[in-house]
Amino acid sequence: MSCWITAWIPPSIFQPWNSTNAIRVWSSRVRSAPVNAPAAARVLEVGNNEEIGDYVLLDLGNDYTVTCGQLKEITAVQGEYLEAGQLLGYVAEPTKYYTIEGSNIFLEMRHGDKTVDPLDYLE
Repeated sequence: MSCWITAWIPPSIFQPWNSTNAIRVWSSRVRSAPVNAPAAARVLEVGNNEEIGDYVLLDLGNDYTVTCGQLKEITAVQGEYLEAGQLLGYVAEPTKYYTIEGSNIFLEMRHGDKTVDPLDYLE
């Protein structure tokens, strides 16, 4: 099972939840699923945040960035250039802030300093 929106989870079991212009994708079948790069990108940062857990911040070019959180076993390295579909890591257990939702992927897309709806950019 791939974990990027276009192929993360079959549409019959995926549930986006919009909050502060970020989405979470969750399902009982998503735990430990691979999470792949949405497009060719440069890894700006790999880190940990109390709310979204381990995360990867990607530079997509043209002032667009994507943060993908709630990850584990991250394979991406800061400064690395990734091809579309390249493995970022795997879906982790949720942080204490998302225990009600269960295992999920935090996804936030920005253009400059403004958040944008990543669903508007799917092909």
